[in-house]
Amino acid sequence: MYFNANDVTSFLGQKDFIDTAIVPLISIDLAPEKMKQSGAEVDFLMSLTSFIEQQFKGRLLVMPPFSYMASLKNEELPKQFETQLHNAGFKHVFFITCDHSWTNIGDIVNIIWLPAIPLESMDAGVKKSLQHHNNFVLGLILHKTSGSDAFDQMGTDLTISFNKCSHSPAFHRMLY
Repeated sequence: MYFNANDVTSFLGQKDFIDTAIVPLISIDLAPEKMKQSGAEVDFLMSLTSFIEQQFKGRLLVMPPFSYMASLKNEELPKQFETQLHNAGFKHVFFITCDHSWTNIGDIVNIIWLPAIPLESMDAGVKKSLQHHNNFVLGLILHKTSGSDAFDQMGTDLTISFNKCSHSPAFHRMLY
């Protein structure tokens, strides 16, 4: 579910079963030499977030992206945002980003950092192989939410899928 009028209406009716929130952290860089990379990170992160939402439809709420510029970055905001989400009833909150600098607060909030994979020039076969990368993120979320009622029924199938893909040569080529 996304944070929009339609999905929020459904969320409010099913709130007892949805205990996880995903917050994309989007770095925007408007310097001409960095703008394309910044846009590629946004493409990748939004594609990944959409995949996660599709896999966990009705089990989590994807918040609107939290966008910032490096000069305006404030490490307190994710902590405050997480507190507000916990107060709203979410047991699990994940921040997903391509900005490695957020990992320094990873011991305080759940940060999933991934290097951006440029999607604009990929052929369809390579894009399909990103399924392994996406399953890795799903595995992380499942691991962190183990015992969560919302994910129990999906956990076994996705864990098996994650285990298969994490041992594949294609998966390791993507990471290294």
